[in-house]
Amino acid sequence: FARLLLDEFRRVCAAARMDYYDRLTYYITDSSPTTIRQWLDGGIFAAHSGHVVTAVCDALSPGELRSHEGESIPLPPLSAVFLNYLLDQLPADLIRRTEQGIERLCVRTHLSGDDGPLELWRHPTVNLVRALAESDQPSDQAELLRLLPLLEFETEYRAAETTIPYAEIAMSLEEAPPQVVVSHGAVRCVAECRRLLRNDGFVLVRDFGTDTVAGARARFPTRLAATMQLPVNFPLIERLVTDEGWDLLEATERDAPQIETRLVCRSGQAALQAAFLDTFRRGDWERADSAIVEARRHREASRHTQACEAYRLATRLAPRNWWVLAEAGEFNAVWLGDAYAGLDLIERAVEINPWTSPHVWNVKGVCLRRLRRWEEACDAFTAAQDLDPNDVRAAAGLANCLTHCG
Repeated sequence: FARLLLDEFRRVCAAARMDYYDRLTYYITDSSPTTIRQWLDGGIFAAHSGHVVTAVCDALSPGELRSHEGESIPLPPLSAVFLNYLLDQLPADLIRRTEQGIERLCVRTHLSGDDGPLELWRHPTVNLVRALAESDQPSDQAELLRLLPLLEFETEYRAAETTIPYAEIAMSLEEAPPQVVVSHGAVRCVAECRRLLRNDGFVLVRDFGTDTVAGARARFPTRLAATMQLPVNFPLIERLVTDEGWDLLEATERDAPQIETRLVCRSGQAALQAAFLDTFRRGDWERADSAIVEARRHREASRHTQACEAYRLATRLAPRNWWVLAEAGEFNAVWLGDAYAGLDLIERAVEINPWTSPHVWNVKGVCLRRLRRWEEACDAFTAAQDLDPNDVRAAAGLANCLTHCG
């Protein structure tokens, strides 16, 4: 997200002949020092040298930054804070009210006492797993993540032994369901970020969540890789933000179900609020998504002319969406047999995102292979393998091209 934003911001400023990019300092943060080192080693932000400060940061204390080597980094008043798919992974509780008071959902996980499943997964015995669980070493804790598919769990609502922040407010919201998500980590993060802003600053939030009180009903967390997420209770955040005299605006268009976008700013920022509402009222994201769905339907039914028109519309509505460009490029090269058109699209996708997706490099390799540019195709498949050494498509493509390179 950060690299794409920087690229686009520089492009827009240059086109408008404005010096905003020249004066920009962007603090890009993550909770993991290892991630920061990977950014630096990979040169992801090298093209924006002098405008980027990478830092380790806890989302619950966003004003405390340090380098990946542990040195403190001062933070001036900020013009903007972007919270992109972050809030749903912060601490939250699922609660309900009973005659005995507020109860929270508790989850207990365990492995069966049988070593058989562990052996099938090439894991150690149960006793050794217990030793890993008691260890405070990050490497041992990381090893435990491999056991997630084997965990069994029990759930039960129990009386809250400690005070759950904002629980009473969440339960008091109009039309609040009997069971509700309390996004107290998200509330704290947004509040701390507001304290970091200049008077004309803003917080832009994009996350998985709900836009209604009734939609904030309790549900089991969703697992994404090694993380868990709960939908953000945006009505709770809105109540607390507006009670303090701030404005919270909701985007009127969505490009995906349950993906919510919010602007948090001080009252009286009419131009900022109008720009936000205008941007998300256009609906280009939603129309581009619909065009992609339509293109896939036509493609699977071998209606290639209609699919081509739908892909053309999607790339026009989302010209900087590398995934849309990659899919349209692959369609042109593989389904229509037009490798030149496919290569033009996929090179635009690679230019936007050469760092995180083996898919774009694989598609580029396919286009080049169809053009019999074997050495360049080898380079593309190798780039895909560098991003994911276990990518089967990259390995097969590289092997095929190497047979032609001698």
